[in-house]
Amino acid sequence: MTADTLTALRNGDYVAALDAARQATERTPTDAVAWHSLGIARLRAGDRDGAREALDRALALRPDRAMFQITRALTGLPAQLLVDAASLAPGAPLTLAQVPTAAAELLLLLAQGRNREAESWLARLQAVNPALPTVKLAEGHVLQLRGQAGRALRCFRAAVEGDGGNALANVSLGLACLQHGQFAQAEHAFRAADQIEPGNPGVTRALIEVCRRQGKRQEALVELDKVLSADEDSALRTLRAQLLVATGNAEAGLRDLLHLLDLQPSHDVALPMAVDVLQALGRASEAADRVEHALADNSGDAVWRLRLRLASDDAVYGEVLQRWSQALPESALCLSARARWHERRGELEQARLLAEQALASNPGLATAQLLLLRAEVASDPESALRRIARIRPREDDAAARRSLLAYRGLAADRLGRYADALADWSRMAMVIAASHPLPMPESAQLAPGGKVEGRLLWAPPGVAMEPVLSAVAQVAPERLLAERARAPQRREDGFGVRRFKPTHENAGSGERWQASLRALGHEPAQAIDWLPHFDGYTAAALSGAHTVACLIDPRDALLNWMVFGSTADYVFLPDSKQDADWMAQCLEALADHRDANPLAVTVLNIDTLAEQADSLAAQLQSALALSSAPDPSQLARSPESSPALPMRFPAGHWRHYREVLAEAFARLTPVAQRFGYPAE
Repeated sequence: MTADTLTALRNGDYVAALDAARQATERTPTDAVAWHSLGIARLRAGDRDGAREALDRALALRPDRAMFQITRALTGLPAQLLVDAASLAPGAPLTLAQVPTAAAELLLLLAQGRNREAESWLARLQAVNPALPTVKLAEGHVLQLRGQAGRALRCFRAAVEGDGGNALANVSLGLACLQHGQFAQAEHAFRAADQIEPGNPGVTRALIEVCRRQGKRQEALVELDKVLSADEDSALRTLRAQLLVATGNAEAGLRDLLHLLDLQPSHDVALPMAVDVLQALGRASEAADRVEHALADNSGDAVWRLRLRLASDDAVYGEVLQRWSQALPESALCLSARARWHERRGELEQARLLAEQALASNPGLATAQLLLLRAEVASDPESALRRIARIRPREDDAAARRSLLAYRGLAADRLGRYADALADWSRMAMVIAASHPLPMPESAQLAPGGKVEGRLLWAPPGVAMEPVLSAVAQVAPERLLAERARAPQRREDGFGVRRFKPTHENAGSGERWQASLRALGHEPAQAIDWLPHFDGYTAAALSGAHTVACLIDPRDALLNWMVFGSTADYVFLPDSKQDADWMAQCLEALADHRDANPLAVTVLNIDTLAEQADSLAAQLQSALALSSAPDPSQLARSPESSPALPMRFPAGHWRHYREVLAEAFARLTPVAQRFGYPAE
């Protein structure tokens, strides 16, 4: 709220408040706070319809602001009550008849950020009768302000129990339940509010969100269509596209995204989403064309980074980098990307100089800082340890803290201090970053029957699948589906990173798998589907498909997973014995499936990927029925590796940790032997 608007409201000069708020919206029409201020000023002036219009604009810009929804719900109160609220005598005792007016005044004060005044009004309300539903509602909002969310939720429940026909009380309860993750209760409260006061877009948006959080995407789409009109804001259309893609209707979702891009080619949300969908549909060249069009509209760093991600080969990658550098020569992100490019090519001195330039421009740039760390870990581990000691990441930056612990452990590993390295990596595992929980391995006996055709590609966590996926994508882009890590819930076939219990309605089945592929325009028999997880249930539910598994020694895989993560971004639990047990169950399911169906499984041992690139390319061509062999040079290195410090340990590195990880390795050794690896 602008100072002029707030001052005018404090003084009761609603004409001046309206004028100041209008000027603010004219200056910055995309400022949600300005529209919220205008809504409050109109409420004070008794213009409920005008207030609704302004508050709806605020909500369209910032649907996540709970106070905006509360203020919007206030428009359901009688107009005169809101006008009278400001005329109540300050400090004087309240009568029972004045309670509704005083409660409205309290909420309007909170909406203006006048919290201390609101607290004094609560004391006066409670002096009348603290158990009144209206007073409990006001108390709940003040408690929210104080950070006492649990007590606030109880107050909102009491308010609804005492006056279930109060739309504002139901909205408040719904928002509080949403905050606590009580989605079913939140949905019930929002639906009650919608019945009491239909047409409140804030409530409809809240219903969309709570349905989405529960995985009820069809219900969310129904609610979304209520507020989606010809001149809707882009956030709603983007949300509909997300929901349509998530429910398997990728083409319809793409139409929404392309509509937005026709209006705004560099739309910061729609563009990366459209790129992901186009890639999944095998239309990578169209995705690149869209990004090129966006560059003509906005050649900012974000669009250049997206274009770089779409580079079809090394030559195009280098050409895009050169264009980015010419367009934004001072860009720290571009300098960092160029440093990464030289690092990948083994030009380490040039990479170091560019990284230092990037850091001189932006000292907090993590990619450049990590590049220098990689170089020092490889060439001078003691120096790397000193650099790490100087870096102080924010306490709330889990990714930075994890990276520093990872590199400190790698430096210790280089120095032969294996117990110290494991201690750092164990601490790293306790700093949870954005990872997916481990799905429970399920038994084949629980899977639905049926046969499918197609090919499945899988590797346990810790195996570098990126070069394999990239190489296969070069020769069979129309057949490969490798988007599950990037868009984990885009295909609702039950075989994504998130898995469901066999009895759950969303559990995977062959029928759903085939339907999801056809919805994306793929013929299942020709598809090559990368799966993030494999167990007995998967083998049985997708019986008939040919499984191609890329393996390394499971003990090396466990160590790599702990330090470098996994393609599926599965969380590594702090207890390495649990991780080993989980991995062993997945590998045992694969071994059992291979033993029972030897013609349905191909196991590719890729422990020395660079050295065996030629033979592996031929094996992939045969196993996946490719028209030609993948490029061995693509297999020989991962885009995420560094010649100075490869982001995977060499084969057999696990032996340095056989003592400190003895129990975990003991669990994996029997299944390692089943795949031909030695016990020691």
